[in-house]
Amino acid sequence: MFKNKIANVVLIILICVTLLVGAAIVVWMFIFNQDNQTDVAGQAANLAAKTEVRPLSADEIVALTVTLDSVTTNLADQQHIINIGLAFQVENKKTYDEFEKLKAIQIQPIVLKLLHQTNPDELFAENGFDNFTTSLMNAINPILSSGKIIQINITSFVVDRL
Repeated sequence: MFKNKIANVVLIILICVTLLVGAAIVVWMFIFNQDNQTDVAGQAANLAAKTEVRPLSADEIVALTVTLDSVTTNLADQQHIINIGLAFQVENKKTYDEFEKLKAIQIQPIVLKLLHQTNPDELFAENGFDNFTTSLMNAINPILSSGKIIQINITSFVVDRL
């Protein structure tokens, strides 16, 4: 390459150091990245941190909230039955319209499936409602193409033993 052997050695060392630093940065980003959380609580915290908060008026909240009044199913232990009402607040009118169209054919089956996989103890745990609504949000948001759910409120909740 160069006629001077020292220049060749220096160039090779610089290229190697650059490659090592680049590889270290890539490894650092993938292995030690704090945004790469796999647990539900970590996903919820990341979603909350990335969500832009703008106070809504009561009329705006009502206009962007879809209700699922009464969902009844067995819980995972087959010894308890649940009747739950949910209110889904979405981020915009387009998402509201899409959610209304999908409510009976895609949203309600997701709610039923998640409830059927849940034990009563999980719901009655300290953060049971929060964990359930976060799991529900994570299950429903991917099917919404025009926006996402901002918040899920449990409006009624009855668990009874069979």
